[in-house]
Amino acid sequence: MPENYEKVLTQTGLLSQKIDDPFKALGVTREDKMTFFLLKWVFNAIKLTSDKDDKHLKGKPYVLKQELSKQLA
Repeated sequence: MPENYEKVLTQTGLLSQKIDDPFKALGVTREDKMTFFLLKWVFNAIKLTSDKDDKHLKGKPYVLKQELSKQLA
């Protein structure tokens, strides 16, 4: 989710509608929501941090495709 997710929801009026679950307001099913959070958990568990000297990533976290495939298998 982007850092300004709540701001985007507020701008679209979804938070002001007093909806307990903003995902439900967006039409996301329970299964898709669970899949999203499980994938987010897997990505956070296997992410690596690049070096600050890396000219492409500049210290940002990344995930290797091999590690992701291994975890999802």
